[in-house]
Amino acid sequence: FTPECYPVPVRPRINFANDFSAKFVGRDSPQVAARLNQFGGLSTWRVASGGRMGMVLGEDAVEVAPPATTCVANCQAQDRVKGKFPVLGFPFPVPTASRVTPQFP
Repeated sequence: FTPECYPVPVRPRINFANDFSAKFVGRDSPQVAARLNQFGGLSTWRVASGGRMGMVLGEDAVEVAPPATTCVANCQAQDRVKGKFPVLGFPFPVPTASRVTPQFP
């Protein structure tokens, strides 16, 4: 690897979109939280005291970037990637085989 290209830890993510706009794309962005279960459109999470559930929208949602750091107090934006990781894009419309279904247990 070179300074411009180095390995990045990437965890499984939940991406979301709609059938109306190719520009609407997002992904989950938890901090000090773990997904316990996923069933269609319903997920269960364990969020530590001080942790958060967040989301990222737009191009940042499809960029291969490291997950948020573990911080529960006096947190500040860190590890800003400033466009140095590849942007994978997102299919539109989302193929039926890639959709999370059924919506409810």
